[in-house]
Amino acid sequence: MVVGVRPRSGWESLDLGFQMARQWWRQVWGIWFTLYLPIAIVAMAVFPNKFYAVLLLWWLKPLFDRAILYALSRLVFSERSGVREALRAARDWMRPGLFLALTLRRFELARSFQLPVAALEKQNGKSAQQRRAVLGSRMRGTAVWLTVVCLHFEFIAMGALFALGNMLVPSAGEIPEDGGSSGDGFDFSDLMSWNLVDAVCYAGAVSLIEPFYVAAGFSLYLNRRTILEGWDMEIRLRQLGNRLRSAASAATAVLLCGFLMIGSPSNTTHAAAAGPDAAEEIERILDSPDFDQYREVTRWRSLEKKKEKDKQEPRFDQFWRNLALLISDMSQGLMWVAIAILVPLLLYVLRNFLPEHFTPKSEKYEPPANLFGLNVTPESLPADVSAAATQLARAGRLREALSLLYRGALSELIHRYRVVVHAGDTEGDCTEAALRALDKPGAEYFTGLVGTWQQLAYGSTPPQLGEVDALCRDWALHFDTAESPLEAQRS
Repeated sequence: MVVGVRPRSGWESLDLGFQMARQWWRQVWGIWFTLYLPIAIVAMAVFPNKFYAVLLLWWLKPLFDRAILYALSRLVFSERSGVREALRAARDWMRPGLFLALTLRRFELARSFQLPVAALEKQNGKSAQQRRAVLGSRMRGTAVWLTVVCLHFEFIAMGALFALGNMLVPSAGEIPEDGGSSGDGFDFSDLMSWNLVDAVCYAGAVSLIEPFYVAAGFSLYLNRRTILEGWDMEIRLRQLGNRLRSAASAATAVLLCGFLMIGSPSNTTHAAAAGPDAAEEIERILDSPDFDQYREVTRWRSLEKKKEKDKQEPRFDQFWRNLALLISDMSQGLMWVAIAILVPLLLYVLRNFLPEHFTPKSEKYEPPANLFGLNVTPESLPADVSAAATQLARAGRLREALSLLYRGALSELIHRYRVVVHAGDTEGDCTEAALRALDKPGAEYFTGLVGTWQQLAYGSTPPQLGEVDALCRDWALHFDTAESPLEAQRS
């Protein structure tokens, strides 16, 4: 593991997450912009009112967060991960729980902290709820504060980007006739008149803050699992609680001092005292010959008096007009969403009917030599795996017998059935691959073999001798004499 694992306080874990995002910024922001920018461009081009585009991008945040979390979970364990790997594993990190994350759990305040439960641990339903309760027993408060702080940072970054854009617009040094008080500004309350600049500022602010938010939540999740699974829980959690209370007190004191400093009138008093001297200095400089320059400017000005105010339409008519515009914009947006769903679906269907020589060639696959600490090369196995395992079982060496059967099954899947298995895959990944490659009896046998091996290896629950004998006897039916799918195609 690249990250040094040790018990940390909640705030220290957040700082570690920010450091992770800075360390792997190429992979993190590469994945973010690869997914976020196309959807943002399409949304801003489709919706006339850019507020709907911003609302769509905000709603899809959990989808983008899962891709970043997938990359970080691999980088922490020194695995290669980038844009290409994340896109290839989209089916893995998009399920389970994506629909729930976009609906009922969309307003979860500890979203980044609880995201690994569904995206990495693959838990859902009641088990996921219990897991979130265990992980959040001491860290949920910190995760909620992370969400609140990052939300404020997004608002600050959005306002800063808008102000920067205004400062870069040339004004030629001329003051508008209305004194500059009626210029267009960023207005959160006027949601029906967001323009492209407002939407771009929002997208830029989210792109700056959201990867830090996901990395910090993931670091908090790793820290919580470290405390629960690797150290003395009672002593470490008490120390963590004391540090969190002291940090909260210090943060409260800093905030109070900040508010007092902001509200202090000392700066205003000094500025008022220095006002006359500054005015005299400015007047003296302007009276110098260097500023004795004049310029004749010709402007067109209407002689008609400006109308005070246009007569506003009745509020009842204005309501129905806005309602009609809203329904029209939503219908147009739903139409484009339907097109965005149907077009990839149509391409996927057509891809299955294309000739074989039109399909893209897969990259060269190198079978792993070891899986879960087990040597799965054919050279390391006896000629008759079933007979050797039966002898070990009758000698009372059940663990070695199951290990030999498991190694032999994995070796057959990799080298004979051409099942693609990587060194970092789990038992569940191997089981899913076996279900796709084997027939129904073979898949049931492999599932039972993996379950019996896991109970003995991880749960220390020895199986019955008759059960092991049955596994040894049936192994040859599925992995010794059965014809692989690849051989069936060749014949």
